[in-house]
Amino acid sequence: MNKKISFVCPTLNRKTLQTRLTDSIFQNACNPDDVEIIFGINDDDPVALETSNELKKKYGVHSIKVKIVSPDEKLANISNLCSEEAAGDIIGNIADDVVVESKNWDLTVIEEFSKYPDGILLLWSDCGLWNGTLAAHYFIHKNWIKTLGHIQPTFFYADWTDHWNQTLATRIGRAKLITDKNRLFLRHLHAEFGHMEKDDTYWKVKAKRERNVEEGLTFHNPTPEMEKAFSEQLNKLKDYIDEYYEEQNDD
Repeated sequence: MNKKISFVCPTLNRKTLQTRLTDSIFQNACNPDDVEIIFGINDDDPVALETSNELKKKYGVHSIKVKIVSPDEKLANISNLCSEEAAGDIIGNIADDVVVESKNWDLTVIEEFSKYPDGILLLWSDCGLWNGTLAAHYFIHKNWIKTLGHIQPTFFYADWTDHWNQTLATRIGRAKLITDKNRLFLRHLHAEFGHMEKDDTYWKVKAKRERNVEEGLTFHNPTPEMEKAFSEQLNKLKDYIDEYYEEQNDD
């Protein structure tokens, strides 16, 4: 079934949060039939699978999808794997501890992407934590994924991919923050800020973050391999935009 917007969301043993996020997405969308969610679920997580089945009954089998992944998979690659199942042209990368609070949020997303016919844009909202300075939960176009081969780079076990993508988008002049919470507001109810308990899933993700520290992996002090990859990705995005408009002019 054709969709306009596909969310990709890793989730683990969080029935309440998985349901809350899904309800907020569909109940606040102007056109919920044009939206889908692909949950990345560990192959040993019956809670998330059962919750997905309940949500399929509530919102339809064409609106809720599941991508089974290994528990050892990096967070970034779970989103990448989920994107392979996406039917929408616009992909929303979101976490299960987020709530979409803006009414008709989908109209805002589609409106913003319509300003860039080539599709290359990183769009995000203030999440209620950092005044919009960090694009932790964002929307990109399938053309971004087609150009780079992924939603997020997989150098890190967790974290830093938002800094990576935001810097790429800023360098090419395609970073768009929506500060008007009535238009777009993806509120991040983060455990670190006391918005929820630090559950077992929190500690598992924290362990992945700590592996970054142990191995010296950070966006702000990149390895030579990271520097090379970032430069290549930046050039790919620039080239895609240039080639797109050259083709348009030829026509």
